[in-house]
Amino acid sequence: MAEAQAKRIKWRDRTPENDIKYGGFLSYRHIRIIGWVCMILAQLGLIFSFAAKLSPEQPDKFKWVIEAADWISGMPVPLFMLANFATILRRKNEFRGLLMFYGGAALGLYLLANIVVFKYVFQLMHAVDGTINMWDATMMTGAILGLSGRQAYTLNVFIDLFLCVLLFFFANYEPKSQAFAGKKVYIFRALIALPIIYEVGVSFLKYFIMLGYFSVPAFVIFLFPNKPPFVFAAFVIIVVCLKIAKKLHLKRNGGDTAAYEIYTTTRAHSLRVSIMIAIVFAICAVLDFGASYAITLIIANNVATAAQIYGNDPVAQEAAIIELNYRIEALLNVGIGSSLMLIFISPLALLFSYTKTHKNPKIDKFIPIIGIALMVFTVLEGLFDVMTAYLPKVIEKINGAVDGSGGTEPAIIETISSGFRNIIH
Repeated sequence: MAEAQAKRIKWRDRTPENDIKYGGFLSYRHIRIIGWVCMILAQLGLIFSFAAKLSPEQPDKFKWVIEAADWISGMPVPLFMLANFATILRRKNEFRGLLMFYGGAALGLYLLANIVVFKYVFQLMHAVDGTINMWDATMMTGAILGLSGRQAYTLNVFIDLFLCVLLFFFANYEPKSQAFAGKKVYIFRALIALPIIYEVGVSFLKYFIMLGYFSVPAFVIFLFPNKPPFVFAAFVIIVVCLKIAKKLHLKRNGGDTAAYEIYTTTRAHSLRVSIMIAIVFAICAVLDFGASYAITLIIANNVATAAQIYGNDPVAQEAAIIELNYRIEALLNVGIGSSLMLIFISPLALLFSYTKTHKNPKIDKFIPIIGIALMVFTVLEGLFDVMTAYLPKVIEKINGAVDGSGGTEPAIIETISSGFRNIIH
């Protein structure tokens, strides 16, 4: 009888004494490892893209590998954010340390990227053209990166993770300052709009940069987050849902925060959070698919309209179609249509438990080191194999570029942009 009554206890009323048996077996560490594996596999896109450029007579030879690797390249960021999310929930009273860690890491990568531009890229450009100064080098690098598409914004993933921590900070931290005492705490809560405005503003900035309306220096590009809009929307929704669930739990229990803190340590709460994440991910993936499908319809309608308007002028008709497609491509490069991988990450969330920890947390420090080492090895080994296999063609292209027979100026610009895109990716 007692066992039957225990089974009828709702998940929201569970405690460590009458907790459910099921607990996800994937921890934050497992999610991070999966993210690094996806990042390493994504480098195959770089290798086979390079091979495809050296064999233009077979443009579709590696197409499926390149497309698969490009699709996989969108998975690491949401996976890292999910693992980061587990860390935040387990250390929800240690926001200062989290903000300092991710903010410091983002600043470190930002400084490193700028050192590369200021020292090596500038010296290379200045060696080619002695009239180029530092500002010209940063603007040219920013223009190349901006036109290289979404891959150029993967330079600093810690920007994304820092903004994710800020969302949770403004939504959950209880400020001790008298400036936010009492009902004034809502002023502090309203600051959650800052990371949201930053993400939306950067999305518009990316769009107009891709259209070529203007360029920004490289040191601005390095501050751009990489998340597709619907991935960011998913985590905003998760933050809001957790906040609402907390308020409802406190309301049912007379504002007993101690009871709520105990409840958040249960497997029942962990499973409820996992189910909520899985549902939100699936919904955002569907919404992203709907947005990309709507964009496709817009392309078709605009092309049909252009065909009617410029029916007697083939040149103008073609120019209108190219302009329309270019605008849509710029919108897609902002990240629309890039959140579909959430539908595949969604089942992982059901196997994920933010309360699952490990006895040897020091191993977590070695995971990114091993991941970066394997990624660098994959790139160097792959590019070396491609270079040796296509060495005669590489020499031919270099000779063509030197004697001026390697192509027109737009083709050279496209090659430079593509090269930067591959290196960044």
